[in-house]
Order: sequence, then structure tokens, then C-alpha cells
Amino acid sequence: MHHQSATAIASVLLIAAACGTPPAPPPQKSLIVAVPKAVPIIIKPAPAPPPVPAWTHWKSIELPPLQAPPAPNDATPTRSVGDEERWNALSLAQQERLRRERILWSESDTGATGVRIRQRLQNKSAVVLTFDTLFHLTHAAMDVALGDIEERVWQPALIRMLARLEDRLALEAKSARADLVLAYRTARGLVAVAQKLLHPNATAPPDLTEKVRAEVTKVQKEQGVASSDVLSVPINYGVFGAIADTNSVPESARFQLATAWLSSASLVLVGRGEEGGMGDVSVATARVHMRTALLLARLLDASFEPEAAAAWERIERTTNFIWGPPDDLSPRDLALLAQRIGALLSDTRWIADVARVDRLRNLARENAAPDIFDGNGSLTLDARAGQIQVVPTVRVFPLRDTMDGFVMQQLVFPFVGSEGAAKRRTSPMVDDVLAWLGSSAARDALREVNQDAIEGYTKAFDRLVQAKPSEHGYEWHASVYASSLDVIRTYVLPSVADARTTSTSREALHRHRRNVARAAWARLRQFSTRFGHRAGATLATAATPEADEDHVVFVEEHPEAIAKLLGTFRQFVRG
Repeated sequence: MHHQSATAIASVLLIAAACGTPPAPPPQKSLIVAVPKAVPIIIKPAPAPPPVPAWTHWKSIELPPLQAPPAPNDATPTRSVGDEERWNALSLAQQERLRRERILWSESDTGATGVRIRQRLQNKSAVVLTFDTLFHLTHAAMDVALGDIEERVWQPALIRMLARLEDRLALEAKSARADLVLAYRTARGLVAVAQKLLHPNATAPPDLTEKVRAEVTKVQKEQGVASSDVLSVPINYGVFGAIADTNSVPESARFQLATAWLSSASLVLVGRGEEGGMGDVSVATARVHMRTALLLARLLDASFEPEAAAAWERIERTTNFIWGPPDDLSPRDLALLAQRIGALLSDTRWIADVARVDRLRNLARENAAPDIFDGNGSLTLDARAGQIQVVPTVRVFPLRDTMDGFVMQQLVFPFVGSEGAAKRRTSPMVDDVLAWLGSSAARDALREVNQDAIEGYTKAFDRLVQAKPSEHGYEWHASVYASSLDVIRTYVLPSVADARTTSTSREALHRHRRNVARAAWARLRQFSTRFGHRAGATLATAATPEADEDHVVFVEEHPEAIAKLLGTFRQFVRG
């Protein structure tokens, strides 16, 4: 971690949590805030929540008694020296709205945010740091640290892991039983594609050259879902996007591409024609995939191949802490599941036994169905529950099971809507997540665009709200990502600082918080990309004029959310 960046961010957040005061915008909007003239009063915050499990590295920050001015009697805004020009540029209607609601969104100034802030300080205008700005800075600092981890730890670990897997699979394949030949070939192909993406000059095994070349071409060129040449199942090649040309990207981007492949290459465990099975994956392919997954799980076991296992663990353990538990099965998860039926992965005869393989596939179908479908693998119909489910898969680096990801998954077709293009809800909305988190303004916005009229939407939304973790549930801090989501949840909920608002300005405040939360959540989704962070990057610091008594800088007041943001940053540093 860059210690200067960490100290700077922590200092800003700690100061902000101890004080408070108003807002700035999503893209293309500028915010004007009226600061009331009032005598502070003391408001005692809610008691500290109970502690969460130690493995989360989360510690709540207990807020001191807070000073918050009451609702003002004087509706005349306080303006700094440089604000007269901006005030006079407002229409009479805008001035009246600012007096009434205390918040006004106007057309954006030109230039980058840092430049605009510097200009306003130079002009002795007041500057307002909105919550999304603090949120962005915090996650930018974490991005910098993850970039260093990726360069110094993950990339060398991936190189070692792939090299060991390639060597061991090639050696074992030479004497493989006839019923394991296809499984070894699939495992070797999966690893060979990752090697080719990581090292463009790498040579694929002769018997796999054509398939690996075809697969890499799809990674580089394909835009959507297509059948994999190596795995013989559908893969969503759209996820490779802008990083696809491995011959013209830096090493860090090649690492991102290789890990994206290992996160997308799904070994599907249920075939067409089996209970609830549907899609394009045959039972024979599902059996090959289970055997392939077991071969990989065997080679990523520390008791069998310690070097490959240690390299995989270094990457996976960190991603678990930052982004949460796997949604799909990892090779390690599969090994643990196999232990329940007495599997002996050290004995390839067990892996070859079709009856045992089918028993394990059934166990996975009953106990390990993922929550989120990303276009890789297939769906299945659970006849007993009458619901569409995602088929269980094994991935070297599985997707993460995030709460907002699950919400978005459950609010689109086929979970919501009906057959027919006009009746399907094909894309989630940001307000789906914000409303689920508790934003009344976001829920109102969904009603205004008739989302409740879509078949099944209200029922699905209410079901998700009922299943949401409790206020102080440990799930909100089971990962750094979950804690960040909890920060946004806290922000859209009422604050003790709201005592200063009038009934008129409170509605405007809710709308404002919805806008700011949208920007913060968009930044969080950028942070959700596990690989490809900026190695060696630094936080940009714009030179600012020397502070004097005429410089006025406000921080948007929501001490509970700012304390959660500081807590999230400290959780990241501890972990």
C-alpha cells in the first residue's frame, strides 16, 4: 500500500466523519448548496453495532456526539467571497428554489473535477465535497494498492501455477486411462489457452495447436456468446472486450486477459436431459467436465502439488477477502464436496468411475447452484421449486457472489417478465439496487417509469427485500466489496444530521442522495473488476492555493456513511 495515499485518505475521512456539511454531482451537473446560519446543537448517535466475526477484519467506528445545526429560520444562504458571481447568474426561480430546498443542480462547469475545485479555491468560492467524491478517492487508493499486489504477487503466482499445471498434466496424460483421455485433453487445453494469452509467443502442445489457436482468436475477436473450441460449451466472449489484442497490450493487461479466461472457462456439471437439464451441454460433456475439474482440483491440492496449490491460494485468498466468496465452485470447493462421498482424488481410478462421477455431479446440482448467470455455462429448470436456476460449474478463478449482483440477476428475464420481446425485462437499472438498499427516492423513480407494471417485478423485489441481511448482519462486512455496498446503503438511509432539514428540503435531499449514490455505485462496479488494476499508479494531487481564511470547503454531511467509508478503508488495510 502507498502509505502516503493511505494516510491521506484516512485523514480526510476521519476529519469528515467527525464533522459534516453538504454536496457535488453525477457527471455533467454542478451543485450549489445553501449553508444555513444557525447555532449548533448536540445530537447523540445510535449505539455502536455488535462486532462481526474477526475473519472479516471489520471494526465499527463509534461516532462521538455530533454537532448539527437545527432547521434554519433564516432562509438566506451564506455565501463566500467568490460566490457572488455564481449566485447572480442564477435565475430568480433558481434562487428561490435554492432558498427553499437548500440544494440546486445546475449545468456543469467545464474541465476536470480537480481543475474546477482549484479554480473555485483561487476565486475564493466555496467548495463542496460530496459523498461520491470521498467514495471515489477511497476506492482509487485501494485500486493503487491492488495494482501493486497484482504486479508483485498475483502475476508471478499465476506464471508458477500455469507452468506446474502444464507440466504435470502433460506428464500424466501420457499414461492416462482411456476413459480419462478427454478429461486430460480438456484440462491441458484450458491451461494452454491461458498460457497463450499470458505469453503470446508460447507454443501450444502439438495435439492442441489448432483448438488453442481457434480459442484465442475467439477471445480476441468474438463479441458475444459462442461455443468454445476447447470446452465445447457456450462462453460469453464479450467479457474480454478492450483487452483482447494480446500482441499489443502490456504485460499487466495480458495477465488480466489470462485471468479473465480462467474466470470465464466454465466446466459445466449438468447435461441436457438430466433432471431439469436444458441447453446445449450433453451429459457426456458434463461427465468430461467433472473429470477435468477433479484433475485440476487434484493438482491444486497442497498435499499433491504444493507449488501450484500455493500459487493458486495466494490469488484466491486475496480475492475472497476483497470481493467475497465464490459463486461457482472453485477446484478447492469441489475437492471438499467430493470428500462428502469419500472421494480419493489421489487415485485417478476414482475419477474415472462414471457412477461416482455422476453421484458427485448430482451432489453439486443439489448443493452448489450459483446465484449469478454471466452467459457462461447454462440454465436449468428446478421442477420441484418451479424456478429457473443456474447450472453448477467449476472455474479456476470463480465469479464472486455479490449481493447487488444477485439483486440485478433476479430482476431481469427469465426471473421477471414474460415471453415476448416487448414483455421481457432484459436489463436491470441502477435504481433496482438503490431501492433494494433502502432509497425511497429510487423506489419512487422505479414506479414513475412503470417498473411495477412488469409481470413479477413487485413480487420479486419484495422477496429480495425480505431476504436482505439484517441491519447489523455480518454479511455487510464479509468482504471489502460488501462493506462498500453497506456504505452506500447507509448513505441512502436517514442520518442524525437530517435534523437540520425542513420538510421541504428533505425531499430534495432524498433526490440528491439518490443522484450521489448512483455515482458511488457506478464507481463500486468499476472496483468489482478483480484483475487489471493499475500497477504503480499514484493518486493525482492537484496543486491548490495556500489556504487562508477566505477559503471555504464543506464536506457533505452524513457522518454515519463517512464513518462506514473510513471503516471500509481500514478493513482493506488490515486485511
